[in-house]
Amino acid sequence: MKFLIRIAITLILGGLLVLPVVHSQTRPGSGARPPITPAGRLEDIEVFRDEFLSQVISYTAEARAEAERRLAILESQVDTSSDPEFELELARIVALADNGHTHYVSHSISRYYNRVPIRLGVFGEDFYVLRAMESEVDLLGARLIAIDGHDIVSLRNATRQLWGGLNTWRDRFAFDYLESPQLLNAMNLAAASAAAVYRFETPNLLNAS
Repeated sequence: MKFLIRIAITLILGGLLVLPVVHSQTRPGSGARPPITPAGRLEDIEVFRDEFLSQVISYTAEARAEAERRLAILESQVDTSSDPEFELELARIVALADNGHTHYVSHSISRYYNRVPIRLGVFGEDFYVLRAMESEVDLLGARLIAIDGHDIVSLRNATRQLWGGLNTWRDRFAFDYLESPQLLNAMNLAAASAAAVYRFETPNLLNAS
């Protein structure tokens, strides 16, 4: 599937260039699988409860009670939740264990969902474009400031719920979610699952054309 990026320069503030990037189409996920059926979700929850939740000792008593409560809610929603909503909630439940070793592997999620044709990396608490298409090299080094009107603080807070451990560790894996409009939409961070508006800030015209 082809994808299209439209870039427009809208504002220059304090020597910084702000670029809104509209990813009107995205690449599909690299993996392929049929949708998860309600029956399949119930089976997944049964295995999750019996072979993971009841076995992992990392949960505090309060965290385990919250995990069981949220899993029961998810179980009641197997007919209505979307695939990304289902998987993201499992990731949040796993993250309640709150350590860097117990997590729902993000690549297991992101490989099945669309992604925009840029790749982000984290430095400190900010996310920067590390890779981009040749036609969009102006974005290399640009700092992400918002997606669909949600500022970076909101984006960080949402993705940090998907991993346990220190925030610096959680942020290392946020790109898997931030690069996918489908996953962002399931987290209420994008208005649509097929596209999103990414806003970037670049240093004083160094990469602007």
